[in-house]
Amino acid sequence: MRGVRAGPASSQNVCAVLGILCESFDLDPEAAAPLFYADPFFDLSHKWLLYAGDRPVSTATVVPLRMNMGGWVLDCCGIAGVATRPAERGKGYATELLASLVRALPRMGYAAALLVPVRDSLYRRLGFEHVGER
Repeated sequence: MRGVRAGPASSQNVCAVLGILCESFDLDPEAAAPLFYADPFFDLSHKWLLYAGDRPVSTATVVPLRMNMGGWVLDCCGIAGVATRPAERGKGYATELLASLVRALPRMGYAAALLVPVRDSLYRRLGFEHVGER
């Protein structure tokens, strides 16, 4: 996708992550900020942003997990807080962000990624598979 770039947030743009989450999920920024920054998994390298030009439009968070599968311990991750500004939805930004993030996961040390989506059509297009019911 032309004119977009994705990568980890920094101390200079982390407020954009919170802003997108609040805008997308209709959260009060003053109430959400203390919870956001107190998250025990708060790690800027795991909070990703996608920019369209110079405007941050989508975000996602990687949450570290360890799974024991038949005696093997795998470093995996969960993907959470996937959000796109409401005015920017339907333009492929979340798809591009997640595709970039999935490509980066092996470099981040993760063998697999898990998520619990509201709707799974976007995630299936990116290679995620449905493995069970809630």
